[in-house]
Amino acid sequence: MIKKNRMILKVTSILLLVLAVLSITPLVTSLMTVAAVFGQLTASKESMEFTLYVLIIGLLGVVSLVLQFMASVKGLKASSGKDYPDNCKTYGTLLIILQIASMIINIVLGGFEMSQLIGNGFSLLLLILYTRSAAKLTY
Repeated sequence: MIKKNRMILKVTSILLLVLAVLSITPLVTSLMTVAAVFGQLTASKESMEFTLYVLIIGLLGVVSLVLQFMASVKGLKASSGKDYPDNCKTYGTLLIILQIASMIINIVLGGFEMSQLIGNGFSLLLLILYTRSAAKLTY
């Protein structure tokens, strides 16, 4: 059972790393959008709301991205037996909370879109598998 949990932790850590690398481009694009909006900011309420929305999502994205990189490295170390999985449980829990917060903010501020729900649901499932396999892994 320990081998199975190590394998699941290793696979989910690799997937988290791949998803983190893939999310760098959209994150940079959204932060550049904020900069462009600030550069041409008018006094309209719509532009302020859009800027606030993109800024909140961008900040959540930066924090989530850094935690995701750290979690994937810790997960890879824990799956090979070089580190304890306790840090993985903590990172996984924090990332689950950030993912749920991001989902709620996207729905409230940006509206409901099925593609976002599917993507966020996949990420949430991956984080739950990561955290569960780290919790089951004992040394």
